[in-house]
Amino acid sequence: MTTDRPSAPQDFSALWWLTLPELCTLLSISPQVWDTWQAEGTAPTSTTGPDGVTRVHRADLAAWQDRMRSLSDSPWLNPAEARDALKTGVLPKPAADKTQPSRWLTVPQICIELDITPEEWQQWRAEGNTPPHTVLDGTARVLRTDLDAWMKTLATTSPESPTDPDEETPL
Repeated sequence: MTTDRPSAPQDFSALWWLTLPELCTLLSISPQVWDTWQAEGTAPTSTTGPDGVTRVHRADLAAWQDRMRSLSDSPWLNPAEARDALKTGVLPKPAADKTQPSRWLTVPQICIELDITPEEWQQWRAEGNTPPHTVLDGTARVLRTDLDAWMKTLATTSPESPTDPDEETPL
């Protein structure tokens, strides 16, 4: 949703306003996902300044995240986590609660869990070395069960471990 706020000339301080590229990076989405959200009316409130740059106020983003979390069962950040992430630019590591794992995991969640960078994941994906994924809402997601099964196959077929041909156990 776009608004005409602010009505008077405004200093778009980086302390309070995120540009569209900054927002996409923070949320780990593509600009196309943003465009889809805009078309559907589900995007956070945004403002286009006189310079033509689309920006989202940090308070509007936090309110949008709160609303999205209340509308779904997905693992959105809680308001305190969202505010901390907005201040620091770093997402918190999820709690290792295996009793209620999320059904679908995003690439950033997987990268945190595997302690790898998104670039490493993309390289693995280009090489065909990732579990099957599905694109939901413009974001690649992997089923928890597929990730767990994939990780088990990695543990049993670790190509990095040198083996002695006379022994069955890795060196």
